[in-house]
Amino acid sequence: MGKHAEQTKTAIMDAFLVAIEEKKVIEKVYVRDVARIGHFSRSTFYAYYDGIDDLTNALAAKYGNELCRVIREGLEEEARDGTLYAPYLRMLEYLTAPEVLSLTKTLLLDASNQAVMESIAEPLRQLLYEEYRKNHPNVSESVHHRSSVFWVYGMYGLIKDWVKNGCDRDIRRIAEDMAASAPLGGDWIAAD
Repeated sequence: MGKHAEQTKTAIMDAFLVAIEEKKVIEKVYVRDVARIGHFSRSTFYAYYDGIDDLTNALAAKYGNELCRVIREGLEEEARDGTLYAPYLRMLEYLTAPEVLSLTKTLLLDASNQAVMESIAEPLRQLLYEEYRKNHPNVSESVHHRSSVFWVYGMYGLIKDWVKNGCDRDIRRIAEDMAASAPLGGDWIAAD
């Protein structure tokens, strides 16, 4: 994809985010709203996306990739400083940052459906799978796969419930609890 196409996709995504803020509920956002805000035609929109659902899934994938970046930073901090809860803390800080919290609520609560959940979960599953393989090279691939699926969907549900209930602000304690109950590739023994 060329530079112009990437810029156009970014402009569409930015306009979509503004439309979500305007309408407050993603179901009330239409292609015409995104086109009006972004100052482009609906045909330009449809050149890149099949509709609002497709754009929502692209936004969710971008969000999932950003979560992976944040978790990776936490894993690096954990390896460097020995802070076992660092990946969880970084993730919770990202999810509740003032500039991201509205998007977190929109994607996890308002736009929550199987496709959105999969778009967010897929990069996270891949990250966890890689971590498990790296930390446990003698464990079978199927166990790595099941462990990554278990972690991602368990955390997804836990975080969704946490957001729904107002995001308890003592995130360090929550991060410590999460790390104690579901380590990100830590020591465990598994049989296939």
